[in-house]
Amino acid sequence: MNITMRKTALWATAMLFGLAVSGRAKVGLSSQFIDVVLENLKPGRSYNLRELKGIPYTVKNRGDAPVEVVLEVIPPERKDMVEPYEAIPDPSWIQLSPSRAFLGAGEPAFSDLTIKVPDDPKYIGRHFHGVVWAHTLNTGFMAAGVKAAAFAAFVR
Repeated sequence: MNITMRKTALWATAMLFGLAVSGRAKVGLSSQFIDVVLENLKPGRSYNLRELKGIPYTVKNRGDAPVEVVLEVIPPERKDMVEPYEAIPDPSWIQLSPSRAFLGAGEPAFSDLTIKVPDDPKYIGRHFHGVVWAHTLNTGFMAAGVKAAAFAAFVR
């Protein structure tokens, strides 16, 4: 190995070591949202959890750097399903506002969670389960996410 190759290898090793040392950033999200059961929802109406129960959806940056967080509603995984609930047919039934936040280290964000069941009699007497997934965006190599369940019973 000639001198130029050794210098290049030494420089590359030093850079990797420097990245490893500086890569000690703490990344994490948490949610203080609990499972919520809403009964006797009527098709065609909207229900805001903050208005009904005084409960906003809360996500907190547990990391030591600012992050952008997006909130999405997704169907639950089959292994997380509990009888008599079924996966929400359309995640758009649940809206979060705001659905994005820029959080500094240790900062929380609060969103209103609104559920609207379509005005269709086929949903009467059925129970649905949806999941709120908060996750970081544009964080490069490290990312974080947290899932919180939101249950709703649709009974007229």
